[in-house]
Amino acid sequence: MRLTWLRYAILTLAAWGFVPEIRRLYDFKVGFFQPVEILSIIPIAMLVPFVWYALRGGWGRAAPITRAFASIWLAAYAYGFVIGIVNGAPPLAVIYEFAITCLPVGIGIWFANELRIDDGAYRKIVATLLFIGSIASFYALVQFISPPPWDAMWIYASGFLAAGLPYPYALRAWGTMNSPGPFADFLVCTILLALPLVDWRKPVALVATLVCCLGLALTFVRANAIVLGACLAIYIIFSPRRTELGLGIGGIVLAIALVLGLAPSIGGEAGTRIVD
Repeated sequence: MRLTWLRYAILTLAAWGFVPEIRRLYDFKVGFFQPVEILSIIPIAMLVPFVWYALRGGWGRAAPITRAFASIWLAAYAYGFVIGIVNGAPPLAVIYEFAITCLPVGIGIWFANELRIDDGAYRKIVATLLFIGSIASFYALVQFISPPPWDAMWIYASGFLAAGLPYPYALRAWGTMNSPGPFADFLVCTILLALPLVDWRKPVALVATLVCCLGLALTFVRANAIVLGACLAIYIIFSPRRTELGLGIGGIVLAIALVLGLAPSIGGEAGTRIVD
């Protein structure tokens, strides 16, 4: 049963990582943008079993600190949901935003209850995250250098001009996901979760992690880079592997600092719009 849940969790993560880009390709093929369509619902629908898991006892088995953070998260977005309805926002849009922010708590509860750092399942989840993150980050590099026409269409049709203009070196990359902010959040979590397991003498994991760092830098989301730097510093201080990790983590910091430092000269419009 646990193996079935694990495989389903991997598929769910892949859906959240890649379906947004598939949806943009579909919109480009049919020739028009749809704010909400069936492809957008797939990642959300895949979370329903995890919500059921939480409701059927998973919530009660979670650690108190996990429940506390989850409760704060849910309360904040429940408040936002009420405000959206009261202010007359489109009900479908409000429900969609509430679902996309709150249903992931279910899979978070499953991760917290079922995964341990010395467990093979944890390693498989981290490997999945690194795979998704490295593919999405490589695509982000392509997106930054030469934005594909389907991404350009999506920027204009959705009105998402905060990402910049779809010209070479003029946008904040978001890879295969929905926007630079969530993409940056995903990459920070992926890098931090991978650190305890990455053996810097194995090039595949090292390269995947550094590619994720490049993707993070190309989002130009300053707050996430700062958070990652602070977490890396804490990890180095308290980890028994501090000597072994020093070179690899130094490479991470250098990769991010280099891209952000050169942003105004190589990033054009995007480079001057590093955001919080």
